[in-house]
Parts: sequence; C-alpha cells; structure tokens
Amino acid sequence: MELDLIWSRLFKIWFVFALVSAIGGTAVAAVLGSMVGLVGHLIGIAPSVLTTTGSVLGVVTYVIISMLSLKYALSKVYHGFRIVIVAPRT
Repeated sequence: MELDLIWSRLFKIWFVFALVSAIGGTAVAAVLGSMVGLVGHLIGIAPSVLTTTGSVLGVVTYVIISMLSLKYALSKVYHGFRIVIVAPRT
C-alpha cells in the first residue's frame, strides 16, 4: 500500500538523516582530525600543510558520512511506515 509523502513523514526522514549526519560527522571528523594533527605534528609537517590536509579530509569524511546517514535514514523502519524502492509499473 502506497502512502503519500506528507510533511510529518518527510520531517521524520530528514530529522534522522540530519541528526545522524551531524553526530556521526562530528565524531569521525574529531577523531580523524586529531589523529592527522597529532601524527603530522610529531613527524614535523608544516601547519599549513596540515590545515590543507585537514580540509580535504573533512570534505571526504563529510561525503562518506552523509552517504551512510542517507542509507540509514532510508532503510530505517519509522513509526507507521518504511521506505521501499520499487520498479515503476510498465
């Protein structure tokens, strides 16, 4: 049975996606940034190189975390509905 995409359902999906992205992204970025900064400092890499490396690593991390968050939000069973992908009728 197909349900309409109403604002309350859309908000639930968006909220899960945004929350998981924010919490997961912050946690992973903090760990990776700390590790890169510490190792880079210990082996003597220039701060400007670490800044650039951290920026690139942050973008790559964000893309990966957002894709994982989207997959999680779309596969979650919500109260009263779930999301499925079906082929269109021909």
